[in-house]
Amino acid sequence: MKFYTSNRLYPGSRKRFSGSFLAFILVAVLFSNSCEKPKTIPSFYYWKTTFHLSLLERDYLKRLNVKKLYVRLFDVTWDKSLQCAAPVGTISFCDSVPSALAPVPVVFITNETFLNSPPETIPSLANHVFEKISGICTQNHLQYKEIQIDCDWSDKTQARYFEFLRRLSLRLSAGQYLSATIRLHQVKYRQITGVPPVKRGMLMFYNMGKISANKKSNSIYNEQDAGRYTQWIKHYPLPLDMALPAFSWGIHVRDGRVMELLNNLTSEDFLKNPLFGSTEPGYFKAKSSFFFRGFYFMQDDLVKIEQTSPRLTLAAARQLERSLNRAVRSVSIYHCDSLIFTRYEKSDFSKVFHCFH
Repeated sequence: MKFYTSNRLYPGSRKRFSGSFLAFILVAVLFSNSCEKPKTIPSFYYWKTTFHLSLLERDYLKRLNVKKLYVRLFDVTWDKSLQCAAPVGTISFCDSVPSALAPVPVVFITNETFLNSPPETIPSLANHVFEKISGICTQNHLQYKEIQIDCDWSDKTQARYFEFLRRLSLRLSAGQYLSATIRLHQVKYRQITGVPPVKRGMLMFYNMGKISANKKSNSIYNEQDAGRYTQWIKHYPLPLDMALPAFSWGIHVRDGRVMELLNNLTSEDFLKNPLFGSTEPGYFKAKSSFFFRGFYFMQDDLVKIEQTSPRLTLAAARQLERSLNRAVRSVSIYHCDSLIFTRYEKSDFSKVFHCFH
């Protein structure tokens, strides 16, 4: 498929309460309410093209009492040859979503798609996206209340993207709603990028630094870069859920230029490969030209590995919690993967979720 385009006394009561006593009761109630902790809905993202939960993944989700699973269904990109928006990487289901989990269909749409799509094609694009979501969910018996759109929109694409969201919302049934991912720069500069017309936002508290082979800090998360944005989070006019990082990637560099991101690769993957040499911790150099894990490397290409750890994810949660208003919210980990779970204990994720209780 291709896309085109106060307390009150009862009358007659014999009891009389003094004003000071009533004031005491009122203060006690207000104090009690102010001390109530916001409820946290533990969640995870599932970001693979084949849906299959391993025994390890099922065990983690169950023991962590996870309530929601954000499932990426497909991406929408701009097809240069056909000059139209097109779905790619559609998920296939080899497994069912556990009944204890509320599935949230997620669609990632590139900013380029909206840069190139003429305004008059946006209603059609919204309809095509909805129909494809609906078809996948019907075929795989997914009952959802929320659809989430993931797009790193810009000031240039704001009008078209927001119109897309409005059109998509019109296709939802009663009780269903739309959410959208929000980057930190979109929180800080909302006067420029605007606030999307959706019910909730998902603040992505990661990928905040510039991706570079030379930068020593971790671009997935580091406290200094995050600190440039946190003061604006409380004032964002949209209710926000939170997404925190638990993943790794490699930054592929050739002649000083970043070529691509190598998802789900760790230092161990390169340490085990004799065709790579380690220049310093976390950096690897190709000894010759070859293919590895579906990626082509030329001799002297560099790979910088960035990955989270239980300590890093907890640090991000603690920094973020200090910047939030009290509210019921989903706190989600990106992402659900057996490889990640071998580096994290269940108690590591429990500590993260507990930060928001």
